[in-house]
Amino acid sequence: MSKDLDNVEVVRLRKVLQQFNEDLGQYINAEERFKLGRVLTIVDASIADPEQRKAIKDLVNNEWWSAHRPTTDTPMTNPHSDLRAICKVLGFELYLPQRGDIGLPTAPDDTEWIVKRYNKVLATKE
Repeated sequence: MSKDLDNVEVVRLRKVLQQFNEDLGQYINAEERFKLGRVLTIVDASIADPEQRKAIKDLVNNEWWSAHRPTTDTPMTNPHSDLRAICKVLGFELYLPQRGDIGLPTAPDDTEWIVKRYNKVLATKE
């Protein structure tokens, strides 16, 4: 590997990872909307009564977008939090502290245990 790729400037890496993080959010949203649309189309085709159809579609839509997420058998629960944790493990913050209302809002930092997990990965894979 070339010396240039071994030493990437944090400023450049941060810009690329921030764009990736934003694109990831848009990608996930588009995927979810597509899947929900398919499910609601099946409901439309399955139920003749307009009132029942609307009621079921409302229930499905509300449940689809609810904040309740099932426990998962995978270590990653949120790719955005994992990306922030990876940056911390590598020695920098993905988003710098905000000054005034410029830039992205600061989210609560829920990455402590994720940072520990990636520190273990780094320690065992080197």
